[in-house]
Amino acid sequence: MNRGQIRERILKRSVYKHIRKKEAGITFADCGRDYASVRLSDEMSLAEASGTSDDVRSAWTVARNKILTAFPDHCTVSMLMMVPEDDPESYAKDAAIRLRELSDRDGIPVTSIDTQVLTELEAPVYTIRFSGVVTTDWTGGTFPADTDLVMIGHAGHMGSLLLSNLFDKELTARFGSEFTERARLRLAGPDLSDVAQVLGSSELKQEIKAIKDVSEGGIYGALYDLADEAGIGLAVRRSDITILQETVEYAEYFGINPYNLLGSGAWIIGTPDGVGFAERLRNTFAAHGIERPVSVIGRTTTASAKVIEESTRSLTPSEGDELYSMMRKRSGR
Repeated sequence: MNRGQIRERILKRSVYKHIRKKEAGITFADCGRDYASVRLSDEMSLAEASGTSDDVRSAWTVARNKILTAFPDHCTVSMLMMVPEDDPESYAKDAAIRLRELSDRDGIPVTSIDTQVLTELEAPVYTIRFSGVVTTDWTGGTFPADTDLVMIGHAGHMGSLLLSNLFDKELTARFGSEFTERARLRLAGPDLSDVAQVLGSSELKQEIKAIKDVSEGGIYGALYDLADEAGIGLAVRRSDITILQETVEYAEYFGINPYNLLGSGAWIIGTPDGVGFAERLRNTFAAHGIERPVSVIGRTTTASAKVIEESTRSLTPSEGDELYSMMRKRSGR
């Protein structure tokens, strides 16, 4: 099995069909939905989302960006760490320090840390789980047909940042220090808490029909998932998908598709009036000093085809994230 999430077709065939999804007051988290929710009362629900990585900060960012699509009023966080047996105390101590730094930075309390030492592991694996209280009837929803798609952020954001950190010397040798330093600065800040705060406290929230976080599988993976869950089609313009030139350059260098690269740091929003919503959102961002690109990238359709315009391809289920595919090839596995 390839590193990263289990492929979508396997999840649907062997995992999701065995779990009861239709229960009163419960919303299941799967490929097309970023968090689960349990209704506690007519006014309140509990939402949960998780992220897994060999890096605590990355797992935190992935999980937090997912839970933020629920616009929670209060959050807590827990962590499961699975570490190799060669030096478990060192791994556990380092992870706990990183978790405390993130908790202090974002003001989110840690409720538990579970640990496992596994002989089979060559590197640690961290799963961060956010739990949040949702005090309105906001459950994210599925994307309806004939709805505009608005993208916030850049494609391949988190993947490019990780490539920048993992291969700093190699990339600097190839592109020069000025280019790589600019890339690090532009790729900083994949956390979307500022975006969630603005949207959650403004009238713009009422215009949102659904939100999809972009994570493993990149922007193409997220688009396929949201359409597949709703049983609808897509007509998306690739030229309108916002992406940094540094991401394009890195992807070309490593021989990967930037549109299938780990995309935490971007959201897709479904709304009836994409152009108007995007303009109002840009103005709101400017008023709050938020520098995030906003683009109308296409719309959902009543057809079944999931078409990327200006391209010869249609979207298919994700075969895994390009980041992990590239690292697997480099390791010779």
